[in-house]
Formats: sequence, C-alpha cells, structure tokens
Amino acid sequence: MAAVLGSGLDRIYPAHNQGLATSILEHHGVLLSELEPDSPPHKRHFPERNRIISGLCDAVLVVEASLRSGSLITARMALEQGRDVFAVPGAVFSPSSQGCHRLIREGAALIDSIDTLVQELGLDAQREERREGGTEMPDSLHQSLLAKMPGNDALSPEHLATIFERSVEETLLILIELELRGFVVTRDGGYIRVPTLR
Repeated sequence: MAAVLGSGLDRIYPAHNQGLATSILEHHGVLLSELEPDSPPHKRHFPERNRIISGLCDAVLVVEASLRSGSLITARMALEQGRDVFAVPGAVFSPSSQGCHRLIREGAALIDSIDTLVQELGLDAQREERREGGTEMPDSLHQSLLAKMPGNDALSPEHLATIFERSVEETLLILIELELRGFVVTRDGGYIRVPTLR
C-alpha cells in the first residue's frame, strides 16, 4: 500500500491522517513525496502529485467526485498514461456524484460492487482460487480480525475496530486487503466473512 503526499514526508496533512500514515508504514507500505522535507501543503501540490498516483496504479477507481474534483484530474492523467479508469455511480442530483457520472458517460467502466471491480481487473479466477483454499491464507493479524467477525451479520469498520481493539484506519486497511483477496465481502454498508473460508 502506498500514499503520495502533497507535502513533505515529515508534514502529514491533514494532521489527523498521522495515524493512517503510521499504519501504512507498520504494514510494510510506503509514503512518497517529490517535495523537499518540511514542505508545507499547498493547493497546487495536490493536482501535481496526482500524476504520481495514477502512474503507480494499474487502474484508477473514482468513488466520489464533483465536476471540479482533483479525482477527475487523476482520472484524466490515468487515461493519458494508458491506465483503465472505473467509476462508481451515485445519487443523480448529488454534486459529489456528478464527476463519476461524467466519467461513465465518457466511457469509464461502471463499478457497482467489488465483484464487478474484480471481474474488470481480471482477478475473478484468482479470487475464486483463494476462496477454495488454493493459495496462502492471510497472515496472523488478518486471521485475528477474521476470527472476530460473525458469520452472518455485516458490521461497520467502526464496530469492527472496537471489537478488534485497533484504530478505524488500521482496521479498514486490513478489511480492504481481505476483500480484495476474497476473504470478506461488503453487505449493507458493513463487512461479512466469506462463508466458504477455511
């Protein structure tokens, strides 16, 4: 996992993301910045760093975006770099969905579930193989969270963080990894363990 900053590496912005930055590093991720150490955040830095974000990715998924959103800048740069662009539709009259709707009209693939995203990325066969026990199980930290998840009820990341006794940011990172690897799925705004997990 990687995060690209619009400030120097020792100037996490906004400040409340410090816990998330620490969690990324603790999970063998990386923080990147092309700016000098101690460089303050500036509005021009964020669109500039977006080319690095899109360049690091195989594809870009836009979940929410207004028509003047930096996410649309990232999507445009991704297209220029030959990356796939996906978008999640939202409420028709919501300003935060208008950017996604424009991307879809212009040819971005519509993503309405994690299964659709997995299929678009060509990962569905790998995901099914993991579900059937054909590849390695999650590490002990991931298994610990899975063990605390009920088999039937979907729980929010906040609820799971309380049960797991970890920060919401760290819990969400683990949940996203587990979802992409096919061990959990989202249901009704929460997460549930895949029933066939062994």
